[in-house]
Amino acid sequence: MKKLSFLSVMLLFWVQLTLAQNAGRFPSFDRVEDICYCAVQFLHPRQVVKNSNNYEILLALRHPMTLEELAATGIPHSENQILLLQSQRLIERDGNTYRTTIPILDSLQTSALRADSYETGKILVPEIVDDCRNLVEHLSSEGMPHHAFSLLFSYVLDGKIWKVMEKKDMITGRNKESHESWEGNYWILYNKRKTLQCGTNTMNARGKYSLKINWSDDLIRMASPLFSSKNLNAFLKEIDANNKVSEPSAFSFFTEIGVIRPDGSINIPIIEDSETNRIHVFAETISDKLTEALQTKIDIEAITHKYGFSDTHEAMVIFYHEVMWDILGELVERGVVHRPAVFASPQTAKLSDVRDLCFLLRENNE
Repeated sequence: MKKLSFLSVMLLFWVQLTLAQNAGRFPSFDRVEDICYCAVQFLHPRQVVKNSNNYEILLALRHPMTLEELAATGIPHSENQILLLQSQRLIERDGNTYRTTIPILDSLQTSALRADSYETGKILVPEIVDDCRNLVEHLSSEGMPHHAFSLLFSYVLDGKIWKVMEKKDMITGRNKESHESWEGNYWILYNKRKTLQCGTNTMNARGKYSLKINWSDDLIRMASPLFSSKNLNAFLKEIDANNKVSEPSAFSFFTEIGVIRPDGSINIPIIEDSETNRIHVFAETISDKLTEALQTKIDIEAITHKYGFSDTHEAMVIFYHEVMWDILGELVERGVVHRPAVFASPQTAKLSDVRDLCFLLRENNE
């Protein structure tokens, strides 16, 4: 077996000491928050990271080392594991040295990142608050004020703004035609956010319209039929063909939650990427102002260096993904929008409250 040099031994001692000191700041994978702003073709990076002890290897290789040095830390690994992590671009090799390529922030770094994002949210909200209020007023005039939270989050803050940032070259676009198993950004934070977190599911039947659902774990438990692909495909095909549902009785669950009116017409916002659609226009205005403020009021170079991100594009993706939650929280705090009943009090929410989390989107590029 090849002997380690004195420098290698000293490096190993330092790495082992660092691993021991960091033990409390790097918990097991099920306690971290892993996030993917990416297009997945056939293998999500999470599937690789959580398999075997790959996460432990990635933690160790945050400090570049050779495979001999990795073995000396006591962390088991196989040649196939290393090759898989390389092929999935989770680690890279430079000569005989390997290092982790994805950002993995420990508890101290994550706390600092979120403190920075919280302050940034307070700086950015004044730039868009009036336009957000205008959007809410428009929804109220349409009889749909309770949709404001989900539209602002799913359509604007976690939707349209990403496309605007891609167009402005603030971030790297996700290549959906890539031949890689996944393409984009993937990162890991600890701890998980304790405030409300939700996501957006997009359902389509390869037609004109997509159904967007602002979801949470409570929603999935409460309204599982909403996520049935069979139900959704039939519903969307009806909308594509007729702009309404010809036989509402065939979609009892959608009628029960209020997405479909008794006459078959649609009772949730319908958005088209068109200047004639008021919701689209408000969203464009908010996205343009917000991205401009991100460019002029945030030192993304400093964020990049502070947290060791690979470049400003990666830094913007990760930092904005935190900032959007703080913007949403600030808008709630100011009373501009209110948490939907399903999120605010899931124990007492009614099935009809699920409607407030849904909207239809027709995109010109689909």
